[in-house]
Amino acid sequence: MFGKKRARDGPCPSNDGGSYVGQLFQRCGGVARNHADAIARLGCESVLISAVGEDDHGDYLRQQCSHIDISGVVSISNASTATYMSMNQKGNVRYGVSSIGKVLSLITPEMITQKEKVIGTADFLLLDSNLSVETMKKAIEIGSYYKRKIWVEPTDIKKMNRVFKTGLVRQITATSPNANEFRMWAQECGVQTTDKALSSPETVADFVLGNKVLLQDLSFLVVSLAEKGSVVVSKNEKEEYELRLVPAPVDSTKVFSVSGAGDSFNSGVMCALASGKTVDEALEVGQICAALTLQTPLAVSTSITPKILFD
Repeated sequence: MFGKKRARDGPCPSNDGGSYVGQLFQRCGGVARNHADAIARLGCESVLISAVGEDDHGDYLRQQCSHIDISGVVSISNASTATYMSMNQKGNVRYGVSSIGKVLSLITPEMITQKEKVIGTADFLLLDSNLSVETMKKAIEIGSYYKRKIWVEPTDIKKMNRVFKTGLVRQITATSPNANEFRMWAQECGVQTTDKALSSPETVADFVLGNKVLLQDLSFLVVSLAEKGSVVVSKNEKEEYELRLVPAPVDSTKVFSVSGAGDSFNSGVMCALASGKTVDEALEVGQICAALTLQTPLAVSTSITPKILFD
């Protein structure tokens, strides 16, 4: 669940107790939900495994996600649906306030085990790093047992290390950090970064290729540098790494909100790869999905359709 305030052209809010003109938007959000949403809109099957409270927000989420298979979402009577409010100015999130802890703690390893059949038959298992270390570990164990591709979305710099704490980071197929999250990833790999190394897609590319330990056993790494574009490192059939520099999906003047754009990009890439498309074709699909979401207040644009993937 996502309540969002956007100050469009007014003064920058400051810590003065004042009121500022803005717009409020309520929308469904959450990293895992966003991916499930975009994947479903692209015409692919997605099953969301999560938990919500038996409250108005939970009802709203179910109503808004009728196009998604939410059979894996359980309702909890003594917990509130996870809620996040962000302060967004000129398309960028300045800060956020979240109330998500209790309901997330109820997504347990036991709950994941109950969904083993779903996980075992998926092309991709997408993990939101809001999960506890124990729950994430169980999901990775199941995915690895069935030789599924596992994509970990870091979610937040403070949660970047959770996949390392599972002890199973080398079972991960793909990850998609932003610059700050990648800095933490590098730290967990024992590599120190510099501002210069993260200053452009080209410098990030050189940094990764000069420190192969950063790749662990990944087959796909996306490092997003916001309006500067992204770096994509992928492993080909010869087990060799290939490097691609990807521009920003749209000009910054067209951006309404960055929230959910990365999730839309990832979803497009996953669906395209699962459909047998090449990496270049998959990146093109991801770029289109991200561009559409960047220009809307929604976490996933409703303009994302199967036509993007299958035409």
